[in-house]
Amino acid sequence: MTTPRCRALGWTWWAARPPYTLVLLRELSAVVMAVYLALLVVLLQRAGQDAEAYEEYLGFLWHPLMVLFHVVAFAFAVLHTVTWFQLTPKAIVLRYGEFKVPDFFIIAQQYAGWLVMWAVVLAWVVFT
Repeated sequence: MTTPRCRALGWTWWAARPPYTLVLLRELSAVVMAVYLALLVVLLQRAGQDAEAYEEYLGFLWHPLMVLFHVVAFAFAVLHTVTWFQLTPKAIVLRYGEFKVPDFFIIAQQYAGWLVMWAVVLAWVVFT
């Protein structure tokens, strides 16, 4: 009887195919979002303290490396959102009687909601 041969995988096995790379980046985006959430929780905690602690933390957040982290976190948030929108029709199949709602319609509704949310936030930032 022969035993199955297991190929050894190198450290860059995920880079061999773009779908693997995308899945790995999507999973990494969750880690980046967790770190970003921790930074926001600390910001709220400092805001509850005195003004000096809050200003000190704001100074830390304006450090060039932290600004770079915020840009990277934003890019990962967009990647996570887009990949989630693409995944939704595969996870939830909507039917209206015998008619299956097209994937494009489900994805388009999510993007429309995203754009409305961005418009509300932008209007709030501009007009306040």
